[in-house]
Amino acid sequence: MMNEERLDRLERELSRTTSFNRWLLARVGICLGIMVIAWAFGAAATTAQTARTESKIVRAKAFVLEDEKGRTRAGLTVSEDGPILGLHDESEKVRALLCITKVGPALALLDENGKKRIELNVSKDGQGLILLDENGKKRCGLGITENVPGLGFKDENGKKRAVLDLQKEGRPILGFYDENGQVRARLTIIEKGPILGLADENGTIRAGLTVLMAGPALGLSEESGETRAMLCVDKNGPELRFFDENGKRLPIR
Repeated sequence: MMNEERLDRLERELSRTTSFNRWLLARVGICLGIMVIAWAFGAAATTAQTARTESKIVRAKAFVLEDEKGRTRAGLTVSEDGPILGLHDESEKVRALLCITKVGPALALLDENGKKRIELNVSKDGQGLILLDENGKKRCGLGITENVPGLGFKDENGKKRAVLDLQKEGRPILGFYDENGQVRARLTIIEKGPILGLADENGTIRAGLTVLMAGPALGLSEESGETRAMLCVDKNGPELRFFDENGKRLPIR
């Protein structure tokens, strides 16, 4: 910066000079300024190289960052599980945590009451994003395990109530669960068409609705899961079918 100011000053003197001698002196000054600049750049490069080769390493057990009022706003430490970085709000409450453990990296975001509300983690089994309510209970999760993505929802009691998965073959499955964690409804799409299944309290599919190339079909099953009645519509029109306990079609009287 000093070299640039020197050149600017010499140029201003040159513009005000009318005599040959002062013009010559200014020219000499400019040349000297150029030489100084070249030397300065070379010295700076040498200094930077020396700084890189002789850089100091600061070692400590923990670091604490404070604001202008002396409040803790960030902290870095290493626990038995691994390093932890914490960010604090104006009340010095931890609002964000970044850590790396033997399982993998994890990021947690906390509310003003210190409750964890969002958790992001990566492990050898996959990665996941978890949303928690104000009581610290997991309510929603998005993750990928064994290359299978899934989205799940839980109620306030921690019971699974809805799950959406995308299987490896690209087949989506949407399931709804009761308060006992039993699947009661499942919607999926196969190559032939969509299928909706309704289950009883034991998880047995008792009613199924599908739409195939031939047309829509509704099936009703007994407690064992065997289909006993079916209503379908094809190109020939509607048809009602009944079956015995062995799956044999019964005549309609």
